[in-house]
Amino acid sequence: MLLLSLISVFPVAFQANTYTYETVLADSLNVRSMPRLDASIVGKLSLGDEVKIVKTANDWSKITYNSMTGWVSNKYLQQIGKTGVILADSLNVRSDASILSDTIGSLKKGTSVTILREQYGWYLIQSENMKGWVSQVYVDLDSTNTVQSTATFYVKATSLCVRSEPSVTATVLGNHQSNDTVSVLAEQNGWSKIQYKDGIGWVASQYLSDTKLGTGISQKIKLTSNANLRSGPGTDYSLISSANAGTQFMQVDQEGDWLQIELSDGSTAWVASWLTTTKTSTTSSSGIKGKTIVLDAGHGGRDSGAIGSLYQEKDLTLSTVLMVADLLKQAGANVVLTRDSDTYVTLSNRVKISHSTNADAFISFHYNSGTSASNGIMTFYYTEMKDEELAQSIQSELASSSGLKDQGIRYGDYQVIRENHNPAVLLELGFLSNPSEEKIIGTTYQQQKVAKAITKSIVQYFTR
Repeated sequence: MLLLSLISVFPVAFQANTYTYETVLADSLNVRSMPRLDASIVGKLSLGDEVKIVKTANDWSKITYNSMTGWVSNKYLQQIGKTGVILADSLNVRSDASILSDTIGSLKKGTSVTILREQYGWYLIQSENMKGWVSQVYVDLDSTNTVQSTATFYVKATSLCVRSEPSVTATVLGNHQSNDTVSVLAEQNGWSKIQYKDGIGWVASQYLSDTKLGTGISQKIKLTSNANLRSGPGTDYSLISSANAGTQFMQVDQEGDWLQIELSDGSTAWVASWLTTTKTSTTSSSGIKGKTIVLDAGHGGRDSGAIGSLYQEKDLTLSTVLMVADLLKQAGANVVLTRDSDTYVTLSNRVKISHSTNADAFISFHYNSGTSASNGIMTFYYTEMKDEELAQSIQSELASSSGLKDQGIRYGDYQVIRENHNPAVLLELGFLSNPSEEKIIGTTYQQQKVAKAITKSIVQYFTR
């Protein structure tokens, strides 16, 4: 029997007239007459077969599949119901769990898939018309991306529909108006669960902001770098046009780190505030233009790093790094990545990349592990004269923006910063060992907040 995985699951407790369904994790799984390895084989199951669990005994489950009934080992079964949503605009589906394997198709952003199996940073998925392997980085798990929260947010849409379920086809319960406050209870796949009147409702998360929209703003701003102008306050909004450094606009509104500006034809667009300056503003990105920033996604490949119940460290570091890279490039920085995929890179080679590029700053991204009660964000430095100022700049912004506990800056004897001749810091962006914190740090929304904070802090560091 050729086994592709040895993933074990807890036995399903049997209740009268109550059944669960699980999927097979092995290429070929023997079905036996009794719950023993020496029992006769009555049939075989294949990878991805869905079976009904009749009852369990020790490490065995009695199953039915079509007309076949028998016993199989629990270690080769996984509970059905684990689904995900594609995050990439177009995600390649491959024949095997490797970027070197053949591409058998692609899936669009927002496509729902069933996850049949996990292996080395890859998911074996089943969509309506396709079965194959995709990178975990670009799949958001339905069952794991719910964030419990009591935070207050502001509506940034003129009129925002409140729906009965997290779907555009769900019943509209009512509306919220611009700058209305809402209490967010959870986040799930781009939707926020909110308190609405005497019950619960759902709204699209993209129309919520942690900052109240400005009113009556009217001041002139100037671009300090070439900048993209977007339809909304964030990099996930569509590109309207671009403008060169030195171009002046009238600012009419603000949301967080984004400014709404008036264009020559009377329409409006949004631009990142760190790419602008005003008579009253002290923040400018001109100092970062042309600077070489090395972003180091910790772990990768055979090195998973910390493993939580929902996420692996190597996947979170890569997704966060890619977000920061996009923002820094917009600010005019020269960005170098130590890895841009699920590959293994030695610690010494990470340092070599910093030295060979003559990096102006080296930022190593990590997610922590400790006890189930451990929490918070911290930044490590090795040399006070070379690294401490950069560490303090990043930690200060993370502490005010991430929503996680501020654990401060600390001395760290880590090779990637100890052996680095250039300004270097190591970030720990939350604890995977803490179940509550893990649910937060794994969401796209949280990673976007962290990416914005890190980018802003680096810009400020080079304009000091």
